[in-house]
Amino acid sequence: MKHKILYILLCVISFNTHGQYKNIEYLDTDKQRINFEEFSKKKNLEGIKVKLYVADNGNNILYKKLTFTKCFGTLNPTEKEQLNKYFYSRYQIDTTKTWLIHYVDSLPSPEKMPEKSGIVYTDSTKTKHKHLYSFKDYHSSFKTEKKRFKKYKECSLLHFYINDNDYPMDIDNIHWCKDEHRMLKSLFFKEIDYYSTIIIHPNGEYYLSKYSHRSEDRLLRFKIFRKEKERWDKKFLKKERGTT
Repeated sequence: MKHKILYILLCVISFNTHGQYKNIEYLDTDKQRINFEEFSKKKNLEGIKVKLYVADNGNNILYKKLTFTKCFGTLNPTEKEQLNKYFYSRYQIDTTKTWLIHYVDSLPSPEKMPEKSGIVYTDSTKTKHKHLYSFKDYHSSFKTEKKRFKKYKECSLLHFYINDNDYPMDIDNIHWCKDEHRMLKSLFFKEIDYYSTIIIHPNGEYYLSKYSHRSEDRLLRFKIFRKEKERWDKKFLKKERGTT
């Protein structure tokens, strides 16, 4: 009975959310409009997620956009050269190495972090939640990763952010870098897409993921990376080769 009530509530919420808009439009991963049938087929593919947003153009249209939770691509030579110059001139980052980048818009403010880590539900039905971390646990994750990363001699582990919110940058030699000109964001993040993990190989080929998984470390090895990229290309880029 509880499951039926929850289902009805979710349907009512969905109806109210969609009912306030004149039209609903469906967008592919490249923001091209597609019909509902094609949208329905693609949204259930592994590695695809649906993002809802309303463009601020006064048309009162709800957009449902397909977005990749992870994807591969290649920077063109000019983009890679600019990125190399930016990384080296500002942070003396070795441009001959593979980069594993963790990216966040805003670091948490230590003053606002809880004393203990835990889970907080974000809706009354307790179907959605978020994790809250204490400063100790949050910072320990960086130290643990740094220790694990030492075995990758040909790679650099980097942490990019836009706002530091007074997060301490001078402890444990964590390699923090501010994306001051938002170069990484402009290169890799679409208007509504956000990726927390970026792997860039010296030849400009890259991998993006919304989440950080330890299993992604294997993509630092170029042979494995290339096989995974070719597999992804065949699955998602059949019609438009070179599209990222």
